[in-house]
Amino acid sequence: MSDYSVFDIAGPIMIGPSSSHTAGAAKIGLIARSIFGKQPEKVTLFLHGSFAQVYAGHATDRALISGLLGFAPDDTRLCNAFDIAKEQGMSYEFKTKNLGKEYHANTVQIIMHTGAEETTIIGSSIGGGVVEIKQIDNFPVRLTSSQARFCCMVIWHQHTADLIDSIVEYLSKIHKKIHHQIASRDPHNIALSLTIMVLSQPLSEAELKEITKKAGITKVVKLQDLPV
Repeated sequence: MSDYSVFDIAGPIMIGPSSSHTAGAAKIGLIARSIFGKQPEKVTLFLHGSFAQVYAGHATDRALISGLLGFAPDDTRLCNAFDIAKEQGMSYEFKTKNLGKEYHANTVQIIMHTGAEETTIIGSSIGGGVVEIKQIDNFPVRLTSSQARFCCMVIWHQHTADLIDSIVEYLSKIHKKIHHQIASRDPHNIALSLTIMVLSQPLSEAELKEITKKAGITKVVKLQDLPV
């Protein structure tokens, strides 16, 4: 599976003004929400580089909140995202931050909270509406918007080879092919790992529950048919 599709090359269907600063930002927000597994109650967004410089004029801020509300990049509700977030009880705060030279200029760090639950992602909009998720919590990754269009499982788990082998065996048993796999270790705690599996077919809720039951798994979320 290619990292990019013809839709990325042709450019996105979107609410403007910018494919990178608006459509890309909306996609990052939408993928972040999906990785969190629900709409967060509270969000802190750290804008880096050109995102920090032009976010108000290019509606980057509204687009990020729109994605976090679950809206597609071409959803006209993007224009009213701040009001809708307030109505739905999702609080948010924007800050600027230099995340480092290793990150693209159009990058944001998003910290999502609901109760005691917290997830952090770092995402970059690299041009033409194409985005990459560069980090999930402490785990460095590279998940593209093209991959997120299909069916992805994001698995937080203890670092044991047998666990991943058992998931692969189960997927083979139910005739789900793994097109691409991303494995990452927590640099601060080598006992913890994160694995992303991009699958060839959709995964049912019952199948996802079977995987979640496996010993050593902390959390599993499914990204499926996202309009990104």
